[in-house]
Amino acid sequence: MIPALFLHIQKTAGTSVLAKASELYGRTNCCMHGDYLSCAPEQLDPLMMVSGHFGFDYAERFMPGRYSFTFLRDPVERLLSYYSYCRGATRDEYEIHTLAHDNDAETFFRAGETARSKFASHMWNHQACQLASGWGASLVGKADIEPSELPPEEILDRAKVNLARFDYVGLVEDFEADNAAIFAALGDTSTDVFRINAAPARITREELPSSTLELLTTLTHIDQQLYDWVVRRQRASSISARRDETAALAEPKCGCFTPSQA
Repeated sequence: MIPALFLHIQKTAGTSVLAKASELYGRTNCCMHGDYLSCAPEQLDPLMMVSGHFGFDYAERFMPGRYSFTFLRDPVERLLSYYSYCRGATRDEYEIHTLAHDNDAETFFRAGETARSKFASHMWNHQACQLASGWGASLVGKADIEPSELPPEEILDRAKVNLARFDYVGLVEDFEADNAAIFAALGDTSTDVFRINAAPARITREELPSSTLELLTTLTHIDQQLYDWVVRRQRASSISARRDETAALAEPKCGCFTPSQA
């Protein structure tokens, strides 16, 4: 197994990834979720797996010498999963959990409606913001950047540039295949797939009024552009790979042989 860096965006099947990583590397060799907040970066250097809900500016420090990856998710589906998760979590553990317990979906999402909203960092184009800069920057000597401090087009451009630096970008919608490819690259030969921490009885789009759906579209307009860009790149890469395979099959095979075969 080789060392890894996993930028874990909330509600993108990361807990499932880390369950397998913990089994393969050992829990004491893994930094997960919010562990990084209580450790100096130097303390994480010896670990085999560095992961957490940090942004790219924090993750960048650990990328050299590690296989780096992240997962994205359909932006609206991620927010719906996040709301359901917060409603199922301990009510008073975090303020955002209390917000979810006490309010319907639309009221909850209104609290992160704009880049300047109180809970913007959890909701407003969360995936693009984490990849453009994100949480934890000041812990590695960089400036923390709030969502409202960058123009939308710069958030998108930064996120694209930074995503291109990862060894692998997976999609929750293709989780089994992408997770298997990532762990194969890390040196794992098993076929086990973990799926845990899914939100129970998750709210769906079909249950929501049009006003909530319109709000979700507004909340995720940069995330949606980023997600669509990744999907297009992966589709183009897949088509190119299939063309290469077809071309290789069509090439005439060499008829050479060694003297021992004559």
